[in-house]
Amino acid sequence: MKKICFVVGARPNFMKISCLIRELKKRELKDIEYKLIHTGQHYDENLSKIFFEDLKIEKPGINLSIGSGSHCYHVYETIKRMEREFNKDRPHIVIASGDVNSVLGTSIVTAKMMIKFAHVEAGIRLYDRTIPEETNRLVADVLADYNFCLLEEHTEILFNEGIPRERIFHVGDLMIDSIIFNLDLIKDLKIKEKDFALMTIHRAVNTDHKENLEFILSTVNELARNYHVIFPIHPRTINFIKKYNFEKLIENIDIRKPMGYLEFLSHMVNSRFVITDSGGIQTETTFLEIPCLTMKETTGHMNTVRDGTNVLIGYDRGLFFEEVEKILKEHVKKVKRYHLWDGKVAERIIDIILEKLKNI
Repeated sequence: MKKICFVVGARPNFMKISCLIRELKKRELKDIEYKLIHTGQHYDENLSKIFFEDLKIEKPGINLSIGSGSHCYHVYETIKRMEREFNKDRPHIVIASGDVNSVLGTSIVTAKMMIKFAHVEAGIRLYDRTIPEETNRLVADVLADYNFCLLEEHTEILFNEGIPRERIFHVGDLMIDSIIFNLDLIKDLKIKEKDFALMTIHRAVNTDHKENLEFILSTVNELARNYHVIFPIHPRTINFIKKYNFEKLIENIDIRKPMGYLEFLSHMVNSRFVITDSGGIQTETTFLEIPCLTMKETTGHMNTVRDGTNVLIGYDRGLFFEEVEKILKEHVKKVKRYHLWDGKVAERIIDIILEKLKNI
């Protein structure tokens, strides 16, 4: 019996891994078993439990319950607790996606225990070591036995960094699989708002830097005086808002509790534009042809910037309102379709994983 272990820790992981589990279950293989480990990095119920309900996958067999803490704490606890689980029930391949701390911890513990590791969404680079997610990706990609990439340019980045071609696979974006699969499920979800922007801010580069968070909130709050902005707020973000006493900077913004995946997707599909610092949302909005304003100075998804579907605002108030004006006047560029963004990414990844398992 060959064993696969899926690891999830934060919002994007849930959707991506659900696609892989759905594809694996569809094949009804008698000689393959899998387990799902939730690191507990997103411990708020609306950031974890509701996603499993929305995505129609069973709750994790194992929850490491790591919870809140510093970056080093997350990585340390992931390694410690995952080693304990793998000693009890050793998998043949471990699969994790994205750039969160649990991915870094997983890559280290699998390397030390000589367990094969697959990194989904490999090769994305910001070229800025001050951003925690950059370190996570760099280490995970180097240690991974199988690197699954969204775009062809990401495969070239890995090869140029010295990773052998046989460890690099261009498969496409799993988030597109998730969107395509779930679009039918949100048709009956009624969104009462007709003209609004959707906002999501949670990256450490913004929440952990007082001046950056102040800029974003004050700028969007000014917009929200005259235009409806819906902000389903991440627990991390609200904690920093309280810490910095920034409550007055969100008084015009429509603050919501964290949304489940289907509710969030429905709001995104119906929004006029999205304000974010999330890399995944930059690609989702690109696929959905929804303008995106990214409140960061860098992105690992430069293809979306080059093609005009996403604008890097950084911390430029004038540029922000200039781009909002363009969007409201419908002066936006339509997206091109990227190679392998076809809803068959999970199929390609599972094909490769099953082939590799034959020799493990």
